[in-house]
Amino acid sequence: KLQDLRAKRNALLPIGSLLPEILSQVFSFALIAENGNRRSEDLIPLTWVCRQWRDIAFEYPILWSSIDRTLKENWVLAFLQRSKEADL
Repeated sequence: KLQDLRAKRNALLPIGSLLPEILSQVFSFALIAENGNRRSEDLIPLTWVCRQWRDIAFEYPILWSSIDRTLKENWVLAFLQRSKEADL
């Protein structure tokens, strides 16, 4: 399948060799806006890059624990579900 070939290609990229813990920290830093505040909506596109990034983002509830009031209701519910037991 084409999807499997893409996953194998992505695994060969240098960023694909980062440990999930490190990549989750990169995600966390990527969410910080210029003014120093987290922007929850910026997490969503990170989960669309590839399957590995999506899986890693979903494994770290702390990434989903900051919920902006500007998010639409369906995204607020998704963030609450993905944050699991992390402090909000």
